[in-house]
Amino acid sequence: MGNIFTKRKMTIPAMDGSGTIDARVPRVMAEHLSMTDQQAVKTAELALKLEKESGFAVDIECGWKGEKLFLFQCRPVAT
Repeated sequence: MGNIFTKRKMTIPAMDGSGTIDARVPRVMAEHLSMTDQQAVKTAELALKLEKESGFAVDIECGWKGEKLFLFQCRPVAT
């Protein structure tokens, strides 16, 4: 099991459909895991696959909806 840290902010869709906003994490969610161990492994596998295909280290942004992993962005590591 991963480490659990108290989360204070989360990014959510704006109610008016204009994009996203940062919101306070509800107390009931603040100390729960953001993803399961299996999801963390699948996310790491995706990053490794992208690194192999691109030939360089990558920084990815992704999210989970149920059992489906969505890749939002992939770019070279900047440092």
